[in-house]
Amino acid sequence: DERMFDNMFNNIGEKIKKYVKAFASVGMVLSIIIGIVCCIFGGLIGIVVGIAVGVLGFIGSWVGAWMMYGYGEMVQRLINIDRKLGSNQRQDDKTRNFDPNKFRQVEKTDDKETLYKFALEQIEKKQYAFARDSLKRIAGYKDSDEILAKIESM
Repeated sequence: DERMFDNMFNNIGEKIKKYVKAFASVGMVLSIIIGIVCCIFGGLIGIVVGIAVGVLGFIGSWVGAWMMYGYGEMVQRLINIDRKLGSNQRQDDKTRNFDPNKFRQVEKTDDKETLYKFALEQIEKKQYAFARDSLKRIAGYKDSDEILAKIESM
């Protein structure tokens, strides 16, 4: 079922962190159990091996869990950032409503009032590059120099 696979990858950062905790716990417990078994049944060499397996296995599971948990945390945070940026981008696209035909008409004109109004519209839509270009073409007209200075200081 397609929905099963869609659901399988939802909240993947949380799932990674949850499974890391489980696998780390199992790894630590198994290391200690195997270490004890080696100590009991292995004689003198078994005691040394058992202690090494128990201690190193426990520490290895613990440190490995830190790295994998950190990876899960990073995935989760990247997804959150992507969601926030994605919603901002959609919002920006709605507010901009850039009209290439109008831009071409304004680009060809030398009428200062038309360029001034176009620049103000572009500032409203946060299209600062287009506003900057128009304002540079009408330097000295009304308060265009002040507006241009504000844009360039952003």
